[in-house]
This record gives sequence, C-alpha cells and structure tokens, in this order.
Amino acid sequence: MILGGLGSALVEISKHPLFGPACAFLGWCIATWRDRKKEASLKKQAVADCQRAINAEKRAKEAAERETELLRIRRDERVESERDRKELDLIRERARVPYFRLLDDNPGSISITPNGELDADPSNGIGNRSYCGRILRSLCPVADPNLPEASLIYLLASNAGEGFQELSATMDGQPIAFGFQKNYEDPGGLHWFRYPHVAQKHGASAKISISFLALGGTIHTHLYETRRGHFELRRIHPESIGTSSTSVGLK
Repeated sequence: MILGGLGSALVEISKHPLFGPACAFLGWCIATWRDRKKEASLKKQAVADCQRAINAEKRAKEAAERETELLRIRRDERVESERDRKELDLIRERARVPYFRLLDDNPGSISITPNGELDADPSNGIGNRSYCGRILRSLCPVADPNLPEASLIYLLASNAGEGFQELSATMDGQPIAFGFQKNYEDPGGLHWFRYPHVAQKHGASAKISISFLALGGTIHTHLYETRRGHFELRRIHPESIGTSSTSVGLK
C-alpha cells in the first residue's frame, strides 16, 4: 500500500517539468527493485522445489533399499528355515537307521556252523568258552594272537537302532562278512562282523565302514572304530551319502 501510494504521488509529481526526470529515474529504480525481488523469490522457490525433489528421491531410494533388505532377510530366513528343515530331516533319518554296539550279554553257548555262520542255540554249543580265541565277546574280549594266519575272527554286536534292507562292510578298505541271527533273545539281535586274523596287525586300530540301505530307502555309510582281535566297537562318523527308491546291490 505504501509503494502503491508512493507510485501515485510520483505520477503527479512527474507531470511537473522540474521533477519529471528525477521521478522517472525513481520509478525505474522501484520497478527494477520489484523485478529483482520477484526474481529472487522465484529463485528461492526453484531452490526449494529442487530440494524437495532431492529429498523425495532420497526417500524413494531409502525405501527401495529397505525393501531390498527386507526381501534379503526374508530370503535368508527361508534359506535358513530350509537348511534347518533339511538338517532336522537328516537327524530324524539318522535316528531311523541301524546303530551297532557291542553285545551286552554273553550267549550261554555259541558255535560256528559249517558255512561260517554263528549259532547261539544252546543245543548246538559246547560250553560258554567255546571258540573263545575266535569269537570276541565280553567273556572273551581278546582273540588268540597265535591263531593260524587268516583264521576267521567274529566280533559280536547288537543293533540298538532301526532295521535295514541290505548291508555290506569293509575293514580298512577290505571287504569283511556281516551276519546276524534273527531269533536271538537280545532285543537288538545277535550280529557279528567276521574278518581274517592277521598276526602282524593284531591289536592295531582299524576302521569298519558299513554301507546299508535303510528301511526308508536312504543309502548311508557309517564309520566304526575297533582294534583287530579285541572286543571293541565305536561309531565315529555317521554320514548320509544319497537316496534310493529301489533296492541296490550292496553286498
């Protein structure tokens, strides 16, 4: 209002011959000031708009990064969950496989049949200490080191786990025999590992590798440790090696 009134006064004064040029110059100054003020306001508005655009772009980028991070976390959680599920399935599967340990009791009598199998039926035995130098059990924990070379030694065991469809065994990479007696009274059954006596290796540590087809169709290899000619057996490394939907030849 002040500038408007001043402008009206200047218009009247500018009609005077003496003050006309001065009033024209003053009017130009006022117009120039207005233009510059408007220009400064426009620049300020442009800067504000630019800053708002930058802030909006920054917020959008941060939102995209948060979304990406959230997706990564969800993906990692799914991967972790899947890994946990597979590990749990593997633990459950391992709980449904055989687990051999030393036979707890001593068969009342035991004999070796003509085909090399064991028979714990008392009617076929010749006393508690029969074959004591060859059949390893708690009553006879050490084989006779003076056995003839390649004499067969039997390590008695029971199965504290689940059953199996097929099974084969090796000792230090060499095939050995595995057998069992189904009607034995022990809940784990009477099982045995049969290997040849090697005089130079008597008492030496040995690894028994057992590969079997579980009842669920999964093939496993379990590693046990023993000492040749001694009543010792300890599982040291269960490992899942694959799956199979059909019977495979392990023997």
